[in-house]
Amino acid sequence: MRDGETAKTTDVESLVRPPKSSEQATAAETAGSLKALSLVLVTLQTTLMVVLTRFTRVGDREAYSVCTMVIMTELLKLVFSVILLAREVDGVGRATNTLRTEFSHRRSECLKLLVPAGLYFCQNNVLIFAVTNLDTAVYQVCYQMKLVVTAMLSVVLLRRSLSKAQWLAVLLLCAGIVAVNMSAAGEKVQAKGGQNPTLGLMAVFFAAFTSGLAGVYFEKLVKGGQQSVWARNFFLALFSLFFG
Repeated sequence: MRDGETAKTTDVESLVRPPKSSEQATAAETAGSLKALSLVLVTLQTTLMVVLTRFTRVGDREAYSVCTMVIMTELLKLVFSVILLAREVDGVGRATNTLRTEFSHRRSECLKLLVPAGLYFCQNNVLIFAVTNLDTAVYQVCYQMKLVVTAMLSVVLLRRSLSKAQWLAVLLLCAGIVAVNMSAAGEKVQAKGGQNPTLGLMAVFFAAFTSGLAGVYFEKLVKGGQQSVWARNFFLALFSLFFG
């Protein structure tokens, strides 16, 4: 082939095949869209959970067992973890073998999940108690204390360094939580329907601490281990059911 024909062939191939920079840009846009969608879904899930839980717990409605509700939630997590793991490894049989292999060959790593499972189970029970005894807005603001706890424990346990802007954000968040609590205390609104705001605040701060501790501990396990994400979630739900 002559040099001219080679140059033409190369030009045609460059037109047909998109440049790598364009592919990378498309992948980055897709990843950014997925992150934004995940953020919206998590925000909706968190907000609706609080609103619906308070709606079912406050008033003259028939009371239900909080522990049973948490157990059913963990059971659903367990089922979805198996389904997603089966999709990841192409088959329910392979998913079952994966879980069996994980527990038999990495038993110590699986048993380490007992700690975050117990913390999450305790947290979920305490959160429902807090929602029952606090207004939705006060609960939402005070529960953000978990971000402060997570930041502090990340520095201590994960040896992570925070920038000045991140420390400023933590301080502003603390100031906002204090302001909300001072405002609620200054209003001296009488509790309705047998609510106890003091116990509610104690519960939400305890839940924030357990949430931050469990999150940092779980992140440390994820970075130091080799298990599949869905396998970890399966064992987390399984151990939570054990505590329930």
